[in-house]
Amino acid sequence: MYRNFTNTISATGIGKVDIQHGNTAVEWDIYQISVSCGTITAPCIVIILVNNYFLCATAQGSLDTATGPPDVVLNSSDILTAQWQQGMPGDTINVGLWYNENPTDTTYSTAH
Repeated sequence: MYRNFTNTISATGIGKVDIQHGNTAVEWDIYQISVSCGTITAPCIVIILVNNYFLCATAQGSLDTATGPPDVVLNSSDILTAQWQQGMPGDTINVGLWYNENPTDTTYSTAH
């Protein structure tokens, strides 16, 4: 499955997208995370967190960049956050997730 989530970079150059699916019957086995924003600015980066713990980061957050692995499994209470730093104010930011949706507690993964 694929889903895209969007938000906007604030006047301070910081943007954030929080993702939580909320369905207790399933878990998302995420195998790729892609991020992008509209303007190409050299210092712009994206940090990916799960429940406020560092998962990975991109070298650039202003082009289409992807990371995978690490594999991550999101349960209904988990929150995946993408944080842009030093972005262009007003830019739309995008997080694309590629994942398999499985019944809760059935995903075999190194992240589980």
